[in-house]
Amino acid sequence: MKEAITNKLRNTFEAELVEAERPLLGDDPAAAGVQLAEAARILEEAGARNDLAKTRLAQAELRASGGDLAAARVLLERAGAVFEELGTLEGPDRARRLRETLAAG
Repeated sequence: MKEAITNKLRNTFEAELVEAERPLLGDDPAAAGVQLAEAARILEEAGARNDLAKTRLAQAELRASGGDLAAARVLLERAGAVFEELGTLEGPDRARRLRETLAAG
């Protein structure tokens, strides 16, 4: 069951990546994780909360697609809280879809 959810999340994650994100993340999930962590650090230092939330969402999707559902949930909740607080229009739907998929597993 966990493998089926992980595969669904991986497919969803890959489908959700916009063309601008795909070249940045490449084909190496570990390298993508490092890049996203660095981006999150920079955005947090800059106080760019909405962009940080989008980055946390991408981190959650990446973690979920790799099978680390617990870490994905934590990152998703952090992103969702910021989206809600800021009233963000972009991101919440993507977060909701991931939340629903994680809840199914």
